[in-house]
Amino acid sequence: MQFKIDKKRIFWYYNKKIYGNCFVFYFLDIFFKMLGNFLKAFIKKYDFLRKLLESYLKRVYNRIIENAYKRKGIE
Repeated sequence: MQFKIDKKRIFWYYNKKIYGNCFVFYFLDIFFKMLGNFLKAFIKKYDFLRKLLESYLKRVYNRIIENAYKRKGIE
């Protein structure tokens, strides 16, 4: 029991030393690390989706530019 209390005290002491009195930054740090790890794994696993999305966005972008040129009368 005493060992757990000491672990908690050490944990909070170092977190307070690193993040100051605002523990929100600590939890945000953990959240963004988890989000980054998830996105890395997702991109590795679903790389074909990224390529598909990129090609779709390129087509849409090119279509928008072509329509803008047609409105201005530029071929």
